[in-house]
Amino acid sequence: IFGVILLYSFFHCEALKLIKPLSQKGTLSVTKLNALILGVNKYSHDTSICILDADTGEILFTQAKERISSRKHDGGSITNLLHYGLESIGAKLSDIDTVVSNNHHNRVLPYERRVKLYQALKYVPEDYTDDLNLLPHAKHFELSH
Repeated sequence: IFGVILLYSFFHCEALKLIKPLSQKGTLSVTKLNALILGVNKYSHDTSICILDADTGEILFTQAKERISSRKHDGGSITNLLHYGLESIGAKLSDIDTVVSNNHHNRVLPYERRVKLYQALKYVPEDYTDDLNLLPHAKHFELSH
C-alpha cells in the first residue's frame, strides 16, 4: 500500500499538469482522451496498483494483491490484480496509456527487459510475461528511491 500512496501523492501533485505538449522533454503526458494512468508496485512483497483517470486525476481503483489472493504480503506480477481492477471499473487494457512503476528493492524497467529470458530459464512464473503484467503498449516511467 505504501507504493500506492507514494504514487497517489505523485499524481495528486501532477494530475493537472498531465496534458502538455509532447515536445517538452521529460514531461509525463497523456496522448489520448479518456486514458488511464496505472501506478504499480510489483515484483516484491505487497504488490499493489492504483488506476487513475488521466483527465481528472481521480482514483478509480486501488488495491493490494493480498486482498485478492488472500496471501499476506503477496508479491510478484500484477496480472490477476490488474484484470480484477480493469473489470471492476469497466475498462480495457488498451485504455491504459501510462504506467508508473515502483519497487523498493530493484529497478523495474531494466528487470522487465530481461524477464522473457528469465522465463525461458524457468526463473520466474509464467504470468511475468503476460501483457497484463508488462503492458507493452503503454508509456513507462519509473519512480525510484
